[in-house]
Amino acid sequence: MILTGFFMYGKAWNARRVIRLWLEVEFYSILSYVMIVAARYESFSMKGFMESCLPILSNQYWFISTYMVLSFFFPVLNLVISCLKRGQLKALLAISILFFSVFPTVGLGSSWLFDPNSIYIFVILYLFGGYIRKYDVSFKRGKLTAAFTIVLAVCMLSVPLFSYLNMNNPLAWIWGPARLPVILCGAILFGIAATFKGHDFNKISRFSFSVFGIYLFHNGKLLPLLLNIVGINNDTYYENSYIIHMIMAAAVVYLIGTVIEYIRINLLESVLLKILYKPIDFLERNVKDYFNYAFYD
Repeated sequence: MILTGFFMYGKAWNARRVIRLWLEVEFYSILSYVMIVAARYESFSMKGFMESCLPILSNQYWFISTYMVLSFFFPVLNLVISCLKRGQLKALLAISILFFSVFPTVGLGSSWLFDPNSIYIFVILYLFGGYIRKYDVSFKRGKLTAAFTIVLAVCMLSVPLFSYLNMNNPLAWIWGPARLPVILCGAILFGIAATFKGHDFNKISRFSFSVFGIYLFHNGKLLPLLLNIVGINNDTYYENSYIIHMIMAAAVVYLIGTVIEYIRINLLESVLLKILYKPIDFLERNVKDYFNYAFYD
């Protein structure tokens, strides 16, 4: 979401981008269903198949369903970023993070302030990315790397530590898209990436092309099967080799997902987009007045 705010601020709504994203979600949703049925993790049913064919409406991936809804409001959010002064935007971000992340993280405030599928935190992160783009905020890689290491260590060590101290589930304090440690990890990692320029940035982009596809590959219906393949279960979290096991499992999933994403882009997406370009452009011509100009009159 931070990346989206950074790259979409100041840009017009683009139908090709939305359709391309939808096709990617569609591919991984159907692939996941076929694989879990083939592996006998789930019996075939017409309902299950239809849900896999309509992943956004059936909420197969909570993140992308929320993201797609929010994408229709990008022009409004861009208008907010454009109209507010720097101090006003900083105040809006600070207050929003306080109520929708800090308070829920420490167990304060009403329960409605925290919803794992909440669109609130998506809006905040988009505004943050747009703020960075608008004011060309610079970062120092060394300090951010140290901060990221500390926050990430807290997140990773929280599970065995909470178990050792017989405390409540660390999910209630550490993990979750709106929890402060996770938001800090994302924001700091974005800052580190923003320090790379030119050739160094191109090196990063070679590895980043598959990231969203990897998310779709491993975080849907296919998750139980993948966890079994990499040997992760409830007991894994309380073993001494927990962190090493998690890193190795993540590496395996990343490599497999990257190969699948490379094949999808070069064999399927390029062909389908050529076929769909004309109807996509027709759609864009009919809605561009609303998305590109209506909020700027």
